[in-house]
Formats: sequence, C-alpha cells, structure tokens
Amino acid sequence: KVPIIPGIMCINSFSSFERMTNFCKTRVPEELFRALEAAKGDDAAIKSIGIDHGTNICKTLLEIGVPGLHFYTLNLEIVPLGILKNLHLIKNVDSEADGKVSKIIRASLEDMPGLVNCLKEIPALHSNPFEGAKITASLYINAQNAALIKALRSFGAEVRWCNSAVLGMDMCVAEGIGKDEKIKIFACEDQNLKTYWKNSIEALVWEDKSGPNLVIDECGDLSVILHEGVKVEETDCEEKSGEPKWIGNGPDFKILNEMLCDNMAKEPQCWHRITRRIQGLTVGTISAAHKMLRLEGSGSLRLAVINTRDSITRSLARAHLQNEPSAEGKKMFSGRLHRVRSTLGESLAALLNVEMKGKIVLVYGYGDVGSACASSITAAGGVAKIIEIDPICALRASMDGYKVVSTEENRMEVFEADIYLSATGVKDTITVNHITSMKDQAAIASISHLNGEVDVAGLEEIAILEEKRDFCSVYQLPNKNKVTLISEGRLLDLSDQMGAAEPNILASVSLSIEALALLELWRERFSGRYTRGT
Repeated sequence: KVPIIPGIMCINSFSSFERMTNFCKTRVPEELFRALEAAKGDDAAIKSIGIDHGTNICKTLLEIGVPGLHFYTLNLEIVPLGILKNLHLIKNVDSEADGKVSKIIRASLEDMPGLVNCLKEIPALHSNPFEGAKITASLYINAQNAALIKALRSFGAEVRWCNSAVLGMDMCVAEGIGKDEKIKIFACEDQNLKTYWKNSIEALVWEDKSGPNLVIDECGDLSVILHEGVKVEETDCEEKSGEPKWIGNGPDFKILNEMLCDNMAKEPQCWHRITRRIQGLTVGTISAAHKMLRLEGSGSLRLAVINTRDSITRSLARAHLQNEPSAEGKKMFSGRLHRVRSTLGESLAALLNVEMKGKIVLVYGYGDVGSACASSITAAGGVAKIIEIDPICALRASMDGYKVVSTEENRMEVFEADIYLSATGVKDTITVNHITSMKDQAAIASISHLNGEVDVAGLEEIAILEEKRDFCSVYQLPNKNKVTLISEGRLLDLSDQMGAAEPNILASVSLSIEALALLELWRERFSGRYTRGT
C-alpha cells in the first residue's frame, strides 16, 4: 500500500529526447517518434508536441488514480507549465513566468548600483533618448544583460538580441524578455554552430529588410558577419580567397561563409545596405577589439567603433593589443577572471563526473586567464602543470609554485595528464598529434571564444564520436584510447556548470559603459564626429 508517484520527464528538445531514450532503452511509440523527427530543428514545434504528449499521459495517469505527479523540469519550465495548464492544475502560467524573470532582473539590479544610477540619469537628458533607434545586441543572454536590454527598450529603442556565444544562455530570461513586442530574441535550446550563425544573421536583418542603427557586439561576431558579408557581395563566392585571419578560423567561419553565399544569391546587396545604415558599434572583449584593430590597420574597417574594452575602467590599453597579436586570454576583465578562478575546478569535476583531487591538469598558457585556471584547479585539489613559451610568464608560473613543462623535453610527463586546458588564444595550441599521444580517458577543454585553440576538425576526421552528453563529447581514437572534448573545444567557462554571469558589481561597470557608449553614438549621429575607425 505504498503510494507510487510516477516521474514525468518532459520532451523539451529532440536531442535530449533522443539521448535519454537511447540511454534508458525506452520504448518510443512510432507515431510520437515520427512527429518529433518531422519537427526536428523547430524548437517551438517540439515543445508543442511535448506539451500535448505529456498532457495525454498525465490525464491517463490521473484517471487510473495515481496519488500525484512528479515532474523532472531540469530547469526548463515551459513544457511542464504547459502540461499543468492543460490539466487545469495551475493558472496564469504566462504571468507567473514573466514575474519570475522580472524578479531575477530586479535581484541583479540590487547589486548593480552603477548601472541603476546610469539608467536613472540618462532619461534626465532627454525623455526618450533612444527614440527611433534600432539596436542589435550580441550579448550573453542572462539577467544582468537583460537589465540593459529592457532599459534600452524603455528609452524608445527597438531591440533585437542574440547570444554572443554558441553556448551559455539563460532560456528562461530569453523567453520572458521576448514577450515584449519591441524586443525580439534570437536564441534556441541546444544551440549549435549553425543555429548560432543563423540567429546572429537574423538579429541583424529587420522584417522590412532594413538593419540596425546601433550594434552591441560583445565578442565581435556581428562585425565578422557584416564585413564578411560585404566581402562576399564584392567577390565571386566560388573564387573567394582565404578566410578571416582571426583566431578560430576553420569550421566556425566555413559555415558562416556558406550562409553568406546563400544569402547573396537571394539579396545581392543585403550587407552593403545594412552596413551603410549603422551609425556605430561597440565591442567589449579583447578578441572583438583585436578584430576591429586588425580591420582598421588593413584599411577595411567600415564602421565607427567604440572599444569599451579599452576604457580606463576596464583596464586595457590600445597599445597592448597592437603590440601583442596573440593576446587573447592574456588580459581579461576581472569579472571573467573571478568566474574562472572561483568555479572552473569544481565545474570540471561536475562536467566529467570525477573527483578533482590528485587529477593532473596541463594548462597551456600562464597569462591572466591561465593563472586563474591554475589557481582554481589547485583550490579544487588538482595538480596544475603549465606549458608556456613566454619566458617571463613561465618564470611567473614557476615563482607561483607551478611546475613548467614542455612537450619536447617532458613528453612522457606531458601526455600522462588527465585534463588538457588551453588558455593561450593561439590557434592549434592542442593539435591532433597531441591528442593521439594522450592517455586513455583524457579530457580536453579550451577557455577561448571560438574553437580554434583545439584542432576539433582534425579530431573529428580521425576519431569516432562514441557518446555525446551535455557539454561533453567522447571520441574513440584510432589507437582505441578515448578522449572527452568539453564544450566543443570552446568557452569552457560558459558551460551550464559555470554560467555566463560575472559578479553583479562588475557587470554594473561594463553595462554602464556600454549604455553611455551607445548614447554617445546616437546623440552624435548627425554631427559626423564618429566615422570609420576604432
């Protein structure tokens, strides 16, 4: 007479459905499988099927007298709430979800006094300071950045928002904010490289075929789309030579180039038209700033750019970028360093489902981010060893108590590590030759924006993908050893285990600068003060 409460795991996406049913050896009704397969790639359609199917199951269970229902929401509440609403067990689902998002944003603002004061003072200059502005924002989708997006909307702007990385977004925030008709969100669960570029492109193109006046380009990928789009329109796609000479060229940009060529066939002058409309653009990371400076140096920069990363507050001098072409990862805003230092070690343990104590982690690069990685690994009980070609950075690592090794002189020691972590910003830091020399069950990760530091394409050519789970892909090498690639070889610190948010007080600084930079560009749009240049 022990009551049995059935557990309901909702269908939220095709990939999670396929993964869990295979893992659990679940028998799937053929009609359901056909419906889901037909809707594959349509996130809303998959959720609708999940709600209908879940509702039918729950109605049957309730009719036969189960004492209750236990939902495994996995922090994805849309389908469970839809089922409960259909069962008439709750009311006002939409308003409750909206209230939850508003509460999260208000909680973030409580610790962001700089942004709060900035947003109070801007309207004092003009009742609708961004009236008529069309803004495309490529920013991590989280509650902190949502505060800025909502403020821009309240100041009179139309806003289109996409995530600035393939991974790491809060879908609860995206769905809550997207209900405002003046804010359009371009994001989807289980986002991959193709849907990332697709969402970024769509965020730049308005329904009337126009584009934005202002652009927030945190990591520089919208700038890549704009400049590469113009380049494609000016040349024959078949004869287009080379790829963007930036960190991460390879599969990331090949997919983008294919999309741009397809778009050119439909609209030959799309990117020329959109680029001409843009009054200015802001960038906020060292990789994005570096892209703009290289474009400016080559004479091909087409936009006015305010580099908020170079502000005194964010502690980076322009000269540093010009003198250090491979400086990605060497200087980072302290918010990211704080996130890496405080959570990376524990996140590696959670992602790999291992105990970090005693694990040997080889960290490539000992710049600011590399040192934060080593510190976090040590704090979690791991043993950090460093590979560093810069003698000054190598000396710093040694004086901090870490053993510095090299692939040539310490080959046996190097390839006996348990985890390999690249924090250099240099393309092909971890090559296929390195990977094939690693021991069985080794793990590979990168802290870079794109996946150029790890030769992912080379790995996929020689290895067999044996298993894929959240943020981890297990490959079998030709020598039968297995390696685990974390977060597709990109931005480990934006995996779900770490989250994209930085401390609120630090986000307050960067978002305040972003708001003031946009205001400056918009106020001076007729003065000619800001033309091409960074």
